Amino acid sequence: MFESHDKILEALRAGRFIRLVSVDGVEVYVFRGVERDYIVSPCRFCMCYDFIINVLGKRSKVVCYHIVGFEIAQRRGKLRVVRVSSEELADIVLEIVLQGFSATLRRVLK
Repeated sequence: MFESHDKILEALRAGRFIRLVSVDGVEVYVFRGVERDYIVSPCRFCMCYDFIINVLGKRSKVVCYHIVGFEIAQRRGKLRVVRVSSEELADIVLEIVLQGFSATLRRVLK
């Protein structure tokens, strides 16, 4: 059903589904959005408003498109794997949690 969802297809083309792996083996999944970034636990949780409000709050949905997109990206071999230092990973996570956007992630991806 989601395989042809326009947002997912665009995100797959743009390489927005990212698995960050630190040098000490810690992994964090991040959806890199245009204006906001989200930490995602594939098949379980996403930090986006849609997931928080409609999945957890209202229970009107079971997933958001970020979670579905990670599954599709993994199956299609489109999951972008990026190696980072432990410090960079901590900075990225803190920026996303506190600001909703990571400048460090964009710097690392260049």
